Amino acid sequence: MKKLPKTINVTLKVWRQQGPEDKGRFETIAAPNISVHMSFIEMLDTVNEQLTLEGKEPIAFDNDCREGICGTCGAVVDGQAHGPQKATTLCQLHMRKFSDGDTIVVEPFRSRAFKVIKDLVVDRSTFDKIIQAGGFRLPDDADTLDLPGGDLHLLPLLVVHEIGRQFPVLLERHIHISHLKDVPYEAGRVLNRSNKFG
Repeated sequence: MKKLPKTINVTLKVWRQQGPEDKGRFETIAAPNISVHMSFIEMLDTVNEQLTLEGKEPIAFDNDCREGICGTCGAVVDGQAHGPQKATTLCQLHMRKFSDGDTIVVEPFRSRAFKVIKDLVVDRSTFDKIIQAGGFRLPDDADTLDLPGGDLHLLPLLVVHEIGRQFPVLLERHIHISHLKDVPYEAGRVLNRSNKFG
């Protein structure tokens, strides 16, 4: 078995944008001596501490629970939503998934619904509107939907939760028991409510 190093040195190419109306750009930032036991969010905290000590603007990013539940810390890492580890939020993605010398590209979600506020922070008020309107609602025939590739892990946790609550059969068709270990906490709670997985 290959022994993990205690620390790695990575280079970040981070999207920097001062405000919603400003033009953004990628900025290259060195991240030396990063513990492989840190989460991605903890690594960003460490980088921000160093940037602050150097008198530079820290990277703006969202986070809340840091327990893999809320999904607030979401960003695009190396072209993948929430990073390279399937069904994992950034606060639960650990730096041991990366190698010494890697260049990691970090950018905000790109969607008209989520306008960039600053750097990696996006306007999530669309989710607030969904919740105020009574939550996400699938059509009555949703049990017959076929999701492309069964990639439920790409959906926001709020959506997965509502799918499981309203249509457990649909959720069961797209997530196999062998994948449950990779399902984030909140989606796992939804699955455990059904007879098949409970």
